[in-house]
Order: sequence, then C-alpha cells, then structure tokens
Amino acid sequence: MEKRRTTVFSRTVHAGKRTYFVDIEQTKSNERIVFLIESQGEGKERYRVLIFEEDLPRIVEAMQAALDYLRKQVEPPDRG
Repeated sequence: MEKRRTTVFSRTVHAGKRTYFVDIEQTKSNERIVFLIESQGEGKERYRVLIFEEDLPRIVEAMQAALDYLRKQVEPPDRG
C-alpha cells in the first residue's frame, strides 16, 4: 500500500516521562500538515494533534501568549 503522506520534518522533545514529536508531513497534493504527538512511554497511548499549515501562525501566537503568561506568574493559581 502506498503512503498518502511523506514526513518532511521531524523534531523530538524529551520531557521526563513524556516524549513529544513535532512532525511535518506532505500529502500527494503538496499540502503540509503539522502533527504534535505526545507519547508517555513504550506501549502507552499516543495523542496526536493535527494542525494545517495555514493555521500554524495563529497556533504559535497563542502558544507564545500562553508561555508569556506562565513566565509572568510568580506562583501557580490555587486549585483548591
């Protein structure tokens, strides 16, 4: 069976017990799709988020805003 997409970029981020993968796949029609994948270890479930190329700048902007917010916080908010 022929693959419908080809991986053209891949980056791995090791974060404790989790591993994240950022992959870009290109379709036969030359669309590029970003996948953000979280893996919690060998044999564990993997979670995938698909982001279309045209949406990526807005997603990155929102993630940067979230990071800026977290960096400004002295203490996490009380959850109790």
